[in-house]
Amino acid sequence: MKLKDIINEPNFCAAPWFHAVINPWGSVRPCNDFHGAFGKIQSYKKFSDLYNNDKFVNLRNTILEGKIHEGCVGCREKEKRIAWSKRISILKQISNWDLFDTELTSISPTKNIIWLDMRLSNKCNLKCRHCYSSLSSKWAEDIPALKTTDIGKAYINNTIEYQACGETHLTFDHIADLANNVGELRCLEFKGGEPFLNQKLINQFINYLKCDLKNIKLYVVTNGTVKLSDLTLDTLSQCKQLIYQISVEGTGNMFKYIRGIPLESIIDNIKIADTLDNVWIGFRITQMVYNIFEFPKVYDWIRALNLRHSPEINIQNYVVKPDFLNPLVLPLEVRMEARETIMDFIKKHPGCDSSIPQFYKTLGKDSSDKNMKLLIMYTKAMDKIRGMSINEAEPRIGRYIL
Repeated sequence: MKLKDIINEPNFCAAPWFHAVINPWGSVRPCNDFHGAFGKIQSYKKFSDLYNNDKFVNLRNTILEGKIHEGCVGCREKEKRIAWSKRISILKQISNWDLFDTELTSISPTKNIIWLDMRLSNKCNLKCRHCYSSLSSKWAEDIPALKTTDIGKAYINNTIEYQACGETHLTFDHIADLANNVGELRCLEFKGGEPFLNQKLINQFINYLKCDLKNIKLYVVTNGTVKLSDLTLDTLSQCKQLIYQISVEGTGNMFKYIRGIPLESIIDNIKIADTLDNVWIGFRITQMVYNIFEFPKVYDWIRALNLRHSPEINIQNYVVKPDFLNPLVLPLEVRMEARETIMDFIKKHPGCDSSIPQFYKTLGKDSSDKNMKLLIMYTKAMDKIRGMSINEAEPRIGRYIL
C-alpha cells in the first residue's frame, strides 16, 4: 500500500514509517505521544533491527488495518482536548513533502526515517511542577522528601516518576549508528531534559549526519536558561531553519512557582537566539491546574520583548498525566472565571492561534472532582518541599487548595 492510498484515512498515523523518538535511556518509540516503548538501542546490534522488531511490525499492521493501536490513546486524547497532537503535526509536514508514492508495509527501512526526535539526556537544571525525574535529573532531588508525604505514599510510581534514570545511556557509538542508519532527514528535534546542557552531543550528532544540513529543519525545545556556545550557534545557523521553542508557563510569581527561577533570567538567551537569520521562535505554554489564568499575561510579556523575529505563541501541551494536574480537576466556577479572561483575549486578538479558542472550550467541559484530593495533597507537599505557596502565585487557585 502506498502512502497516498491511506494518508486521508481517519485512523492513519505516519509516525511508525517516517519518525522515531530516542529517549535518554535508549528506549525507542514511534512518537513522543505514544504510550510505551519498543526496545532499547543497547539491546540490539543495529538500530535497524530494533526498528523492525515484532512490536513495530504489530503497530504498523494495526494502522494498515485502519485500527487504533492501544499505545496511541494519549495522542487521541490530546486531539480531543486541544485539537492537536504529534500525529497531526507529522501528517501536516509529510503532506508537504514528496513522499506519496512511498510503499508502506509492516517492515520499513530506516532510510525512510526523515524525522528524528532525539532526547539525548534527562539532564536538566530545573524541576518544573508538571515534570518528573525521568525527564529532569534536577527533579530527582525532591524524590526522597516526596516519598515521605501523603501523596508519595498514596500514588503509584508510573504516574509520579519516582525512579530517576541516569543522565544519559546514549554513547557516541549509539549516536553514530543512528546518524548512519537514518535517511535524508527533513526534521531533527532535540529535547531533554534541557538539550543545551548537551551541546557537545548535539554538535557531534549533527556532524555525523550524511545529509545536507541546508535541508534540515532543526527543532529545539528549551527552557531558555543555557547560553549557547559559538560552536553551537555556528552549527545551528547552517540548518535550513532553526525552530527555537521556549517553554513559558506563566509570568511573575507563577513562572517562578512552576519553574523555580525568575522569568527575567531567560531573556538574554532568547535574544541571542533571535540574532540568527534562520531562526523561527515559538513559545510553548503547557496548561495545568496552576496557570489557567496566565495565557494573556504570557502573551503580553512576549510581545513586550520586541524580538526581531515575530514569535508564535500557542498552547502546545495540556497536562494529562498525572491526572490531578489536569485543569478539569478544578471546580467549574474557577474554570469559568478563567474562561472569561480567555474570551477577553480572543476578542482583543481575533486572529489568535487556534489552540486558544480550543482551550476556552476545554475549560467549560464537564469533569469529576475525584482527583481534587490528590491535587491538594500534591500541592501542599511540593509547596513545603520547595518553600513556595500557591497562594502567592495565584490566590484564585490557592483558595481551593489551601
